[in-house]
Amino acid sequence: MSDLLEKIRSRGFWRVVIRPASFDEARITDFATLENIVRTNAVGIRGWDFPHIDHNKNITRSVMWVGQESEWHHYLESWRLYKSGQFRIFRAFWEDWMEQARLPGIQFRPAPGEYLSVESAVYSMCEICEFAARLALSNAGDAEICMEIGVHGIQNRQLWVDETRRTGFSVPRESEIPVYSVERQISREQLVGTAQEHGLEEAQKLFALFGWDVGKDVLRDTLRQ
Repeated sequence: MSDLLEKIRSRGFWRVVIRPASFDEARITDFATLENIVRTNAVGIRGWDFPHIDHNKNITRSVMWVGQESEWHHYLESWRLYKSGQFRIFRAFWEDWMEQARLPGIQFRPAPGEYLSVESAVYSMCEICEFAARLALSNAGDAEICMEIGVHGIQNRQLWVDETRRTGFSVPRESEIPVYSVERQISREQLVGTAQEHGLEEAQKLFALFGWDVGKDVLRDTLRQ
């Protein structure tokens, strides 16, 4: 485990695995294709791409994968794409690393483990599903795609509505379990074109653990703001 990955896992983090349902160790044989798959399919819907690609440093090449680790202010992540077509990413909750943020205009700095941003969680779920759809259509894809989504370190954490700079709830919406985890297999046809709806559905399930039963329309509006 790298130092950065250990740092990411020391606080709240996302762990996501996207892979073809059928295993082929050499589905993709060359590194250039692997790198191009990530570069051309990264999702950018909020000013920070998923996965994030730092263009000021090289993508690492290992025997069976390409990947990159990056740390910029309060954004920390580590991702890999394997020759089998499996993609894996660890991404820190940015809310837990605000002491590292040195950007202008940031005033709200929650303590580590205190909050989970509603807005960021909705975007993350939609980004994950959209990236899975794009991978499904690439050389890393298959007719059936498996997604594993883990949201770690949420016990005793409250939901926070970003734009209000406060929780936004009349009573605290707090999780009593440490990890939200889901694994699902879905066809390429089901996923492509409806990725956002799947992302909103997963966000609903996550927020339900905090005692917040919210409609998709409310979450969809979050993406439009």
